[in-house]
Amino acid sequence: MPRRPRYSPTGMTQHVIHRGANFRSCFLDENDYYHYLLLLKNYSIAHQVQIHAWVLLHNHLHLLATPLVDKGLSRMMQSIAQQYAQYFNDKYEQTGSLWGGRFQNCVIVDEDYLLYCYAYIENNPVRTGIVSHINEYRWSSYAENSHRVTSTIVTHHDVYKQLGRNKIDRGNNYRAFLNLELDDSCVNKIRQCTRRGGII
Repeated sequence: MPRRPRYSPTGMTQHVIHRGANFRSCFLDENDYYHYLLLLKNYSIAHQVQIHAWVLLHNHLHLLATPLVDKGLSRMMQSIAQQYAQYFNDKYEQTGSLWGGRFQNCVIVDEDYLLYCYAYIENNPVRTGIVSHINEYRWSSYAENSHRVTSTIVTHHDVYKQLGRNKIDRGNNYRAFLNLELDDSCVNKIRQCTRRGGII
């Protein structure tokens, strides 16, 4: 059966998940995380994709991204996946597929859900028990979106910018928002949408 064409419209923000094959670990030391982030920064620029939020976990990753050109998201993800897999397999002398097939994506048309997707992505390490508080986890965009560090990858979404009149207000309000626990129905809706490749 031919695989279903991906729905990835230009200018629409999307939640992206890419998983390791068979739950395989994709990041084994801090240099692996840094290398992936360098690729993300370079290829998001090259393929004109804005990155609004991200988190890297040991066997998968989440992005919140807006492609500005046709096929920009697919080309960015393909470039990163190929380059990172080559780096990883060479470094650890491994063979075979690093990634578990194509990435999954969900198109966000309801702006009310956009900040929930930010929270879903950046709170993932807390929700899965890796850390007890979001600021304890290094490999996410939380520090950039809460204005604790200067942004090098993140482009702030217009909805995010409505959190305050200046970056200090936005950072404070963003931290307060992410301290609120997402209810189960919201989490399940985001998960189901991303698995199906649908619209939320």
